[in-house]
Amino acid sequence: MRIALAPAILALALVAAPAFAQQAKPQDKQEQDENNIVVVGAREVPPKEARRFVRQIGYSVDGQLARFAEPVCPLVAGLGPDAAKAIESRFRAVALDAGAKVGEAGCRPNVALMVAHDADDFVVALQKRFPGFFGSLSMINLRKALREGPVHAWSTIEVRDELGNAADSDEDGVKYVTMSQASRITLPTRQVTVKSIVVIDDQAVVGKSVVQIADYLAMRTLAGARPPRDGGNVDSIITLFDKDTSFTDPELTALDQGFLRGLYATRDDVSSIKQSGEIVRRIVKTAKDEVKAEKP
Repeated sequence: MRIALAPAILALALVAAPAFAQQAKPQDKQEQDENNIVVVGAREVPPKEARRFVRQIGYSVDGQLARFAEPVCPLVAGLGPDAAKAIESRFRAVALDAGAKVGEAGCRPNVALMVAHDADDFVVALQKRFPGFFGSLSMINLRKALREGPVHAWSTIEVRDELGNAADSDEDGVKYVTMSQASRITLPTRQVTVKSIVVIDDQAVVGKSVVQIADYLAMRTLAGARPPRDGGNVDSIITLFDKDTSFTDPELTALDQGFLRGLYATRDDVSSIKQSGEIVRRIVKTAKDEVKAEKP
């Protein structure tokens, strides 16, 4: 069952009411221009490090990396109107920089950030009251979405054929697609993110800037990135809410920016191995470009 994000999020206002008074850390003068994406403390990244980074945070579905095909349209709930507007604006800027399509004002939301009082209880209530929010998540991914912690994130991903049509299911639930021609290079399918939702505990956003929150949202939704499974630290905004994280950067790192650019530049009809190779190249190039930009 699909569900329109905007009406349901508004209906959840009563559930998340205590969080609506929360305010994210205000932007400083440098951060106020949310369209100005500058990597702070840039350094060159060796290919080996870039490959390790992609393996640590990348998440493939049936051998492919998922991304949005339709224009992304963010909606933020649970924060004051100024903070919500700033996060949405920054998210759009990051998406454009990555090469993703971005919806115009008034578009139908397909990316949602909810800041809630007691996020653990909130997502449990959300699953009971609006199960459509969780789409067709497998039991494994549903358990991950409901797992206790400061952040809960999940995405609805569709298998589509080379024409962009969603795969059909037979009586046993097996997905199948229409193929016009076979190829050893390209695949007949692509994994498309349809909607993505992130819920953050209101206590976790205290002390975080709207830029940090927006950039974290971008990595979790646009890239489908996940914090390292081994709990190891990586130079990425994706660890912003991790326990014992040492991440202090004010925004996306060169690794993050390169990952996003690479994902939306690579073909969507090839294997995750080929996609990852393009992402690694973009990470290395992005880091080099940032280092050059910092030199007087």
